[in-house]
Amino acid sequence: YWNGDCEAGGCDPRVTTNTVAGEDLCEYPCTPGQYLFWDGSCDAPCDTMFSSTLLKDELVCDFVCTSGDFRYFNSTCDTTCPAPLTTTPYKGENVCDYVCGAGEFLYANGNCASGCPDYFT
Repeated sequence: YWNGDCEAGGCDPRVTTNTVAGEDLCEYPCTPGQYLFWDGSCDAPCDTMFSSTLLKDELVCDFVCTSGDFRYFNSTCDTTCPAPLTTTPYKGENVCDYVCGAGEFLYANGNCASGCPDYFT
C-alpha cells in the first residue's frame, strides 16, 4: 500500500493495483481532499447519509446498505423507496430522496409545502 503496509490477499478492490518489479502496489487513486467511493470514483464531499472512513489514512466514502437496497436521507436502508419519495441513482447504487427543503412537508401527491393542516396530524 501507499503507506508502506503489506497485506496478503491483494489490494482493496476500490484502489488501483499496479505491478512493479513483479510485486503488486496498491495505490490510492484520489487527490488530497477527495474521497474514494465504493465504485472506485473520486469525489468530494462524502454526504452524511454515507459512511466516511479511512483506508490506510486516506478518505473513503462507503455505501453501507446491501447492494441494490435504497439508502435513505436519514441514513437508514430498505429494499424499497415508496412514493412520494424519489429514487435517485448515485454511483451505481440507489438513494431514496426526500425532495422537500428543510422545514417543508411532503404531501402524498409529491408536492412540498411549508405547513401541514391540522386535519393531517
